[in-house]
Amino acid sequence: MTTERSIRGAYAWRPLLSFGMVLVLGVMAYRTFVVGSAAMPPVFEKSPTLTEALAAQAAGGSGARPILAFATADWCGPCQLMKRSTFVEPGVVAFIRDHTTPVYVNIDKDPAAATMLSATSIPATYVIVGDRVVASFVGLLDAQTYLQNITAAVDLASHPEELEKLGDSVRRLRK
Repeated sequence: MTTERSIRGAYAWRPLLSFGMVLVLGVMAYRTFVVGSAAMPPVFEKSPTLTEALAAQAAGGSGARPILAFATADWCGPCQLMKRSTFVEPGVVAFIRDHTTPVYVNIDKDPAAATMLSATSIPATYVIVGDRVVASFVGLLDAQTYLQNITAAVDLASHPEELEKLGDSVRRLRK
């Protein structure tokens, strides 16, 4: 009798876990399909394609700004949350505009850019100098964390001597 109770007790949490997973998936589906996808954040509205930004960066030489590529998709719930929250924060918007060349990559509409970035999870941000991905971070990030990450990445990108020290440990874009 005690063995039967302990076995039943050991699995008592499973229905709660299943309910929790269904609830989370339901909320994400609601946010994505009922509320709809968020508009492209204004900071990316006049941005070039990744190919155009890379060509402009190459033409600009060492004085060119690093590229900040944001990979997203209309069906991605966390991407929509980030577009509605992180990318409307004035500090994030100002930093992106002042220190980078922003590029918006919808992985469904521009699969070539997604392949070039090796974007396998979204939302994802890549800071690029030349053909090198100086930094990348994946997942839903609040504005403060996102700003800290891009600030550190742009700081690293502005120090070629530090990039040279990293050598081949820095991932290169796929061609």
